[in-house]
Amino acid sequence: MESSMCLSSAILSLCLSCMWLGVVPSISSAQTDTIKPGEELQFSEKLLVSAKGTFTLGFFSLESGSYLGIWYTTDDYHKKVWVANRDKAISGTDANLTLDADGKLMITHSGGDPIVLNSNQAARNSTATLLDSGNFVLEEFNSDGSLKEKLWASFDNPTDTLLPGMKLGINLKTGRNWSLASWISEQVPAPGTFTLEWNGTQLVMKRRGGTYWSSGTLKDRSFEFIPWLMSSDTFNNIYSFNSVSNANEIYFSYSVPEGVVSDWVLTSEGGLFDTSRPVFVLDDQCARYEEYPGCAVQNPPTCRSRKDGFMKQSVLISGSPSSIKEKSSLGLRDCKALCWNDCSCTAYNSLYTNGTGCRFWSTKFAQALKDDANQEELYVLSSSRVTGSSWWIWVIIAGVVLVVLLVLVVLLLTGSLYYSRRKFRGEREMEEAALLELTTSNSFSDSKDVEHDGKRGAHDLKLFSFDSIVAATNNFSSENKLGEGGFGQVYKGKLPEGQEIAVKRLSRGSSQGLVEFKNEIRLIVKLQHMNLVRLLGCCIKGEEKIGYMPPEYAMEGIFSVKSDVYSFGVLLLEIVSGRKNKSFHHNHGAFAINLAVYAWDLWKEGTSLELVDPMLEDSYSTTQMLRFIHIALLCVQESAADRPTMSAVISMLTNETVPLPNPNLPAFSTHHKVSELDSHKGRPESCSGYVTISETEGR
Repeated sequence: MESSMCLSSAILSLCLSCMWLGVVPSISSAQTDTIKPGEELQFSEKLLVSAKGTFTLGFFSLESGSYLGIWYTTDDYHKKVWVANRDKAISGTDANLTLDADGKLMITHSGGDPIVLNSNQAARNSTATLLDSGNFVLEEFNSDGSLKEKLWASFDNPTDTLLPGMKLGINLKTGRNWSLASWISEQVPAPGTFTLEWNGTQLVMKRRGGTYWSSGTLKDRSFEFIPWLMSSDTFNNIYSFNSVSNANEIYFSYSVPEGVVSDWVLTSEGGLFDTSRPVFVLDDQCARYEEYPGCAVQNPPTCRSRKDGFMKQSVLISGSPSSIKEKSSLGLRDCKALCWNDCSCTAYNSLYTNGTGCRFWSTKFAQALKDDANQEELYVLSSSRVTGSSWWIWVIIAGVVLVVLLVLVVLLLTGSLYYSRRKFRGEREMEEAALLELTTSNSFSDSKDVEHDGKRGAHDLKLFSFDSIVAATNNFSSENKLGEGGFGQVYKGKLPEGQEIAVKRLSRGSSQGLVEFKNEIRLIVKLQHMNLVRLLGCCIKGEEKIGYMPPEYAMEGIFSVKSDVYSFGVLLLEIVSGRKNKSFHHNHGAFAINLAVYAWDLWKEGTSLELVDPMLEDSYSTTQMLRFIHIALLCVQESAADRPTMSAVISMLTNETVPLPNPNLPAFSTHHKVSELDSHKGRPESCSGYVTISETEGR
């Protein structure tokens, strides 16, 4: 009886084993970071997510085929930081990632043989795990559960992205090389035109094997030609670099604080950048024949000029291209190099819609209109060379231009004195307006008037010209210096009538602004004490800072890192519109608005393109121009806290995938009556320069 029961148990166990061997289970529906032997990751149903949710591994599709890749889980665009089968695209979506009983990690698909990721070495007790570093590792374990060996890792097989902790260099024992290779195009992740390597002392970017750019030596935690990587203003000192050189390996790696998202991407156009941060190397930077730090010296062909280049244009196509290159391994950057070195080539673009292959033209093109049926976007040569048949035309033009220039020089010389006097008078009027406001504010409520040429204001306060102070102190000479404090220097002086004075000159290095200066004047002029010298007057002279004054400085005397962002926003609007903010006044009924408010009104109405300079006609990209206007409006917002940082602005301009928030009302958006625009004229002439004048005697 007992023997019969044992036999039944054995038969039942054998049947269950047969059933298990007959089915390959998929990964549990619950989120996991590991594939175990016999399990599979299906194309569209399952994903691997690292333990803390930092990275995700799964299948994705492009125009060139389907692939297995890794991306940051929080990245809405799912930009891939690693691709398993980058040079072996899968047709269709019938694919799975499988770890078989022998420890082979492979992609199975209906279109051909399995794509094995690791070696054929048998490892029966193994698992594949996606780590929070972004490293996908295959490990073998002992029977007691302890780690026996790391069999394979995605970090040892990098694609176009360097993650924190990943190595660039070489393993001297195994000969394994760690380097990045750009994608051929945005739709083809196969190895492309550019590679990034570590030569032991610096990063080296190569184009088809030839040196294209180098970072310079890594020294004192910074690279010679990209020192801003360690800038506190731009990158907040987030990077820590590590360089190792010993008998086993030579490599470079970097790290960032926990929680910081970082990935260095090598682009198909030869750029290098960290996502959401300013670029290290611009796309196509070293192909411009300009002296950029780190770029290898390149000499153009004899038929080309350093000022020649290619511009993307919509042109009318008539006829076929002069030649084509059908190789799917060629990217757009390869097409440019081939056209550049062919003296007969005048334009190029990609042969296939996925951005591979090349087409070349040797004809001239006409600019296409929006409704032209035969238009196509090409990269057209913009040449600065003068042909032999037209050189005499340019000689005549140059002669006419020279005559015109000579006439203009004469006119400028005769009118320069008049202009300089008018300009000086205008600057004086602006400076006097600030001082007039000082003496007629609420703190000087008993002031009746401040008149020209030294007449008294509130509390017998006199307004001195800066030239008179310079003369009294012998141009602030060191012999006249009495002392120095945290806010500036004090000089002795003598007025023309013989009165001795002490002059305090506010230092530019102090934190005291116009508001603090005004408050000091208001306080001292009211105080009467035997130990305080009597305040005779003051003088304000501009700080000679070129730019547009942000509202927080104009209203409160506060200057911050966002102040220059405001100036950049106004400048960007000026470039787009072709108009100066200083001289722009758009009449809105009985009111006048400035350039920023006018741009904001157009943006609200969905008619932003009305701001664009008509001289540009159709030579710009509508999408880019709308983005420029949007970014400018973000920079000129009234609240400094709402404005982006300068590094964020650069990222917005260089990366069109960065989303843009809606802007708020611009600064200085209060509408002024048109009749008030000339209200500053006729102000009494005073001075400027943060200077106070006191008698040297006590009261």
